[in-house]
Amino acid sequence: MRFHTLEPAYSIILAFARGDDYAVGLRRVARIVGRSKDSVKRWAYPKRLNGTGGAIPRKHYLALQLASVAYGVKLTLEELATPGEEEKANGKKS
Repeated sequence: MRFHTLEPAYSIILAFARGDDYAVGLRRVARIVGRSKDSVKRWAYPKRLNGTGGAIPRKHYLALQLASVAYGVKLTLEELATPGEEEKANGKKS
């Protein structure tokens, strides 16, 4: 299975895998934010493929921050709020 790896979404999803594979992180994050795995997977997709370009949607910040404590994942608001990789490349701010 091929995964897109745009940041910061990829690293955050992988952090929730906690040593398991990326698919485990996808399932956990999807459960945390109340979305499907496919929806969460698109966070790491380029915008040309209907993704977010690596950005995490703001409406999920709180749920992810709270869950990071429960899962023992070091996650700061700055990491969540980092513009997606594509936006950085284009010089845009989130």
